[in-house]
Amino acid sequence: MKFFRVEPQLVGTLGDDTIHEGWTDRPMRISKLQIEMDFWPQDDLVEASTDGYAGTHRLAEAIKKNRLTGVEFDQVDVIEGDQFWLEKDEHPGQTVPELLWFKFTGKAGVDDFGLIQGPGIFPLVVSERALVLLKSFSFKNCEIKTLEEAQVSDMAANEWREFCRECPDSTEEQRTRKRQEIEFKYGAENVP
Repeated sequence: MKFFRVEPQLVGTLGDDTIHEGWTDRPMRISKLQIEMDFWPQDDLVEASTDGYAGTHRLAEAIKKNRLTGVEFDQVDVIEGDQFWLEKDEHPGQTVPELLWFKFTGKAGVDDFGLIQGPGIFPLVVSERALVLLKSFSFKNCEIKTLEEAQVSDMAANEWREFCRECPDSTEEQRTRKRQEIEFKYGAENVP
């Protein structure tokens, strides 16, 4: 079975009432999720910062009906961010859909939904059959990569970060040369 790494539409940040253990743990262990919404949710699956995922009730029902594995559903507290009134002005007469917390509990690359253990640009991994279902809903603001493409992107990003950390005083010419080296090694589209 093929797997994909996805980054759903980012709608905000984790709210102050989110209860979690270990900001640096990946995936973060969250026991209560609050989303401070900054952007209007346009998709049925959205993200708040890192590891805070929510989705519509109709998507949750479809996931249950299709018996997809690696996800549980719970209540999420959604509050408006300081600038959300601007988003409301752009969507007159519309209401934000009621959301559920999508707790991804599966093993990445095994279950239909899972989170990568450790650092990564796109921690959410979905199976091909889960992706087909997601695409049958509003899912247009999501970035999707095959698992292999995402791993190459991670390697390129890690090499670039390492260079920047080791050579903070590098010249523009040195940075350009290193970027070109990484582009050649990993493919131009994979350099941060």
